[in-house]
Amino acid sequence: PVTSHTTGGLVMGARDFADFCTDNQEVITELVERFSDYEPTGGLDDAKLSHWLKQFQPQHRELALKVAESIHYYGIHEVNKLMATMHKLVVQQIEAGGAAANDVSFVPLGITGESGEDIARRYRNVNGLHGWRDRFVKAAQLPERIFQSKTPTVFFLDDFIGTGDQVVGYWEEVLSQLVPDYIGIYLVVVAAMPDGARRIESATPIRVLPVHTVPTRHQILSGACQRFSPHEKRTVCHYCDKIGNKPMGYGDCGLLLSFAYGTPNNSVSVIRGSKGQRSWRGLLPGWEDLQD
Repeated sequence: PVTSHTTGGLVMGARDFADFCTDNQEVITELVERFSDYEPTGGLDDAKLSHWLKQFQPQHRELALKVAESIHYYGIHEVNKLMATMHKLVVQQIEAGGAAANDVSFVPLGITGESGEDIARRYRNVNGLHGWRDRFVKAAQLPERIFQSKTPTVFFLDDFIGTGDQVVGYWEEVLSQLVPDYIGIYLVVVAAMPDGARRIESATPIRVLPVHTVPTRHQILSGACQRFSPHEKRTVCHYCDKIGNKPMGYGDCGLLLSFAYGTPNNSVSVIRGSKGQRSWRGLLPGWEDLQD
């Protein structure tokens, strides 16, 4: 927290912060505009950004802005645009595999209410696939769909692959009971970390089709992330360690990445905040980080 002191009736800490904001107004305005569609917090505005910045010591606030600027952010408009590219990947795979159109099933990955459902809905709507409505099914419906198909092919839809642990676990615990491993099974995502995609393909029969592959430069502790000096990285890690909530994110991925509808738990805690947001208000907390 910022510590302020009073000199002749002037609150110096508050004045210093106002000067900082004035000096960095262009960057602050750009960040507010960029993250204005962040859904879990109802968007980002000047007040929310200021609250986040004030949690840093004065000498670290420029670094905080640098972290915010470095977040690889998928806004709603960009995600919607990428649905067309996702559809091209799917169509190419259908044509390459020779599957009959009616034998193809689209399934949101994961349980009800997770990002897979949102991506499946966007994928169908943006690409105008309302005539394919009967091909968008729940995982529990797959055994019947596969039984009725001559060339069954399944496309699971989701937004992001981090370590791949969640998908591997879901395959072992649920999907392997519903889907035979000898048919075409694909996971189409907006973005995937390379190691996570390789883990899924080595541990399951699922082939990963990412629209984007997340480069290692978006992992703050990676040597490929050269925007931050070693000292700056240590400072960010210090704040993350104080916050807790998986400081470097799940799997210690250290990601600087977020989607408009939520920040993956693989991202650093200085972005997500503390669990329940009691001790540290995150810049872009995910839905689960906002829950007590």
